[in-house]
Amino acid sequence: MAGVVFVFYRMPDGPPAFWEYGAMPRGWWMVGQGVTRGALPREEQFQGPRETTAEMEAYAHARFGRLVARGTVEVYAVRRSYAPRAAL
Repeated sequence: MAGVVFVFYRMPDGPPAFWEYGAMPRGWWMVGQGVTRGALPREEQFQGPRETTAEMEAYAHARFGRLVARGTVEVYAVRRSYAPRAAL
């Protein structure tokens, strides 16, 4: 069974921003993105080897931390399951 990582986030008002992920941990890829209800209305899902899920979580924290520092994203949460309402 594969590992899964979700990132729930909120962007500031204004035109949407776009970014690329570059080199993710080996074997990981972006499955897709969507919208949710609640405090963090956007989500992105990643899938890869279960054995390196913690490595992907660290990658997601680093990447989204940079997006917060740039003002592209206001706040985010990284989770191993789809739980947008419990993300904050």
